[in-house]
Amino acid sequence: GTPRQAAEGQHQARQTLCTLALEAIQGYEGTLQSVQDEGCLILFGAPVAQEDHARRAVRAALGLQQRVRSVPMDPAWPSGATYTVRLGLHTGQLLLGSLGADQRLTYTAVGDTTQHAAWLAQQAAPGTILVSDATARLVYSEVRLEGGAPFPGLGATDPRAAYQVLGLGCVRAPRLGEGTRRRSRFVGG
Repeated sequence: GTPRQAAEGQHQARQTLCTLALEAIQGYEGTLQSVQDEGCLILFGAPVAQEDHARRAVRAALGLQQRVRSVPMDPAWPSGATYTVRLGLHTGQLLLGSLGADQRLTYTAVGDTTQHAAWLAQQAAPGTILVSDATARLVYSEVRLEGGAPFPGLGATDPRAAYQVLGLGCVRAPRLGEGTRRRSRFVGG
């Protein structure tokens, strides 16, 4: 196709993915913060704090993954083409500030937290969800996770652990960081 057709196809794909993302976050009170060429930034627990923001984010990410798999492809696209997303979730502090002098424009989130989430998405294989160690510690009891190996971090001397989300539910696993330490049996009733 022509460059114009390619650009229109990319725009249509981005619109489809944004619509799916909005549907996926709707029940979890996520906020679509921004849409860029590389993807979109969705916040949980901001601007209104949520104690279970990490759980909401993981459930929304799994919902988005499921929605993306069920989307029919445009017949004009090559045979076998599929939509895929790479998702990165990180928990941390955000600096929220208003944009615009009249305070009517939206706010923006800045800082290492958003950069780390974007970095995780870049490290994720297509169709997978990676979570940071900070997020994994908040959801390990209800989410099946795999990995924990450090990736080269944002800086050369900054390796960061990342876990792949396999789904909901959890086999009785040790707390993250405890290894395979033997636990005593529960006695009594």
